[in-house]
Amino acid sequence: MKTSIIFAAAASAASTAIELAGASGTWTSPGYPAYKGNCHQRYYKAVGPKEVLVLDFEHVDIEFDESCTFDFLMINGQKICQESGSNLETTITSTTASTTTTPYITEMQVVDSFKPLCLVEDLDALFHTDSIFNYAGFKINWEIKDLCSYKCMQADILAKQAANC
Repeated sequence: MKTSIIFAAAASAASTAIELAGASGTWTSPGYPAYKGNCHQRYYKAVGPKEVLVLDFEHVDIEFDESCTFDFLMINGQKICQESGSNLETTITSTTASTTTTPYITEMQVVDSFKPLCLVEDLDALFHTDSIFNYAGFKINWEIKDLCSYKCMQADILAKQAANC
């Protein structure tokens, strides 16, 4: 199943964070595969100076709206919301991106969920839902990898490798 994810910049709100413990695991939205309304849950994972956190999106089914305000997963300031059965089609490589979508998506970055998201800074995430229209939620497999041996073409990872390896 191909899932498209939409990132949009946003501010975060305060709540108590759940730490993702260990070196790897599976992270799901509360109640997955059927999240409830009025959820506001924070998540945290420390990433060391010679580590990279790899997030592999196995399933994302979150209510979609143009501004990504009703239900969303926000990772380090970037909102993710997704329309089930969306007509978004995206191909992202390390140097180019081609996107076919509806006009209102032009201000957002669209990312193919089959590509892992790699973080070199601590994970600060928020899952927020309103009281209407509940979907399955998300399931993300995550793993801490060694920065110096991990192969990734993201600019922030290459810069951190150059500085620390």
